[in-house]
Order: sequence, then C-alpha cells, then structure tokens
Amino acid sequence: RLCNLALGPQSPSGGLSLFMSGSSSSKVPEDVQSLAYAQLKTLEASLKKSLAGKVKLDDYTRAHIQDTIERIRKTVESEVATARP
Repeated sequence: RLCNLALGPQSPSGGLSLFMSGSSSSKVPEDVQSLAYAQLKTLEASLKKSLAGKVKLDDYTRAHIQDTIERIRKTVESEVATARP
C-alpha cells in the first residue's frame, strides 16, 4: 500500500523493489522508505511465526507464505545494498 501511495500503481514484479531502492523517476522520501522497511520486517516476522506455529497449514498456504518471506528477504536485501550506507 505504501508503494502505491508514494508512486502510484506499479507492476507486481518490481514495484516494491523500485520503491524501496528509490530507483523510480520520482525520489521516494527516506522516511517513507524506512517505514516500508519496518513494515516489511514486521510482516516477515509474523509470517515466520505462522510457519512455526501449531496450526496445520495446507500445502498451498505454506508455499504462499514461504514465497512471500523469500520476496520480502530479497526486497530488504536489495534495499540495504542500494539505499542504506
């Protein structure tokens, strides 16, 4: 949601990475990037907790959660490599 608010609708494949790295044509304010980073880390922790929990997840849900965690990891790593000193 932050990405869409700051930049308008982006393609699902690269919008968040561009947003986090500030690589779009309009520079995203650093405080917005920091807020998005914090929210991604919170979401990642919640997803990992759901995988480790006692609730039985079906294969599709487990795969979706694992994929989302991986996408978050890649986005955060690219953000750290490009935008944070």
